[in-house]
Amino acid sequence: MILVDNARLDKIKGMARRGLVHYKTNGPRFLKDMEAYLEEARRVGREVGEIQIDARTGDWNFQHPLTKSVLEASFAAEMVRRRKPRTVHDIGSNLVFLATLSSFVDVVGLDTRAVDFEKPGLRFMNIDARRLPFRDEEIEFVTSLCVVEHIGLGRYGDTIDPLGDYRFISEVRRCLRPGGVLIFSVPVANEAALVFNAHRLYSLSQIDDLIEGFSIAEEAFIKAGQGLLSRDQTMRLMNGDAQDYLVWIGCLTKNLSKGDY
Repeated sequence: MILVDNARLDKIKGMARRGLVHYKTNGPRFLKDMEAYLEEARRVGREVGEIQIDARTGDWNFQHPLTKSVLEASFAAEMVRRRKPRTVHDIGSNLVFLATLSSFVDVVGLDTRAVDFEKPGLRFMNIDARRLPFRDEEIEFVTSLCVVEHIGLGRYGDTIDPLGDYRFISEVRRCLRPGGVLIFSVPVANEAALVFNAHRLYSLSQIDDLIEGFSIAEEAFIKAGQGLLSRDQTMRLMNGDAQDYLVWIGCLTKNLSKGDY
């Protein structure tokens, strides 16, 4: 443990300035806050360890940010709570969501990557989402948050496949029993776009094509900081900026009979 002296403070400030080239707006406040902290630590005799720079700027809000992932997880968990399935098969969703969901329902996590995590009520299978290891009409409930738009882009080690998202939905439709439920989300924009290799952005008409064979039980649109929105509200917010997309999330029921897929 070390105390902060003037020479060390000057050195840290110099390091920070060199590391803040991408923080033109918030960099000055970052430096001011760091200097104030270090000087006060020296005044009160507070020891500090090795000082490193992690320039987390822009979190000076008095209100906790309402992120897209929080709203997606909230929507999906509420749908699960209402329908009370015996088992949820989840494909690729965030581990925080799965760890929480498995506290009140059995969850089988299916992921293209290996998962080294154990918890009662939660088990994992390593799979390719385009070739699910289940018989026709074998499973009852599927969740997949912020996944479909990535399949086939190679971002997570999967093979390149421009139709990967459609193959995935087709496989889910095959494996779900009639009346079975699928909850999934995708980014939505005024016009479809490819942001390689991060994700695809879907137009509303593309989403309609993607969910052929399902009926929408409930849907919502998500814009960070604005909560769950209706389709009408969303139409007023859409623009041509690929960086300012919304998220569509739907709770769907399978309405096809065996042999139609």
